[in-house]
Amino acid sequence: MTFDPKAFLAAVSHGRTITKYAKDDVIFPQAGPADAVFYVQKGRIKIVVESEQGKEAVIALLGAGEFFGEGCLIGQPLRLATARAMAESEVMRVGKGEMIRVLQAEPSFGELFTAHLLTRNSRIEADLVD
Repeated sequence: MTFDPKAFLAAVSHGRTITKYAKDDVIFPQAGPADAVFYVQKGRIKIVVESEQGKEAVIALLGAGEFFGEGCLIGQPLRLATARAMAESEVMRVGKGEMIRVLQAEPSFGELFTAHLLTRNSRIEADLVD
């Protein structure tokens, strides 16, 4: 099952904003409030974590059609990582409440979203093994 961005965009009726980011712009900072899910419409996003010693590690590289920031859906109050644009990017922000509403109201979207996250998680695990 592949993710259909048109279905997602049609399902999200309110509680969303679309923002353009320049290269190196921060979409959200580590330890910032986790109050929304993000969807890459165009561009490339990197997710990085910084240790208390100031060392930075890239944990994900994302492109168009991918979600990030979904930790808010499981109750994370603060971001565990920083999201930064690697190139000019266009990102949709969907508030936590609206995202939960869409997941509950649109079972087919919920299935697509779950499959998308599981596929990404498997890819990240494979990358870590390498």
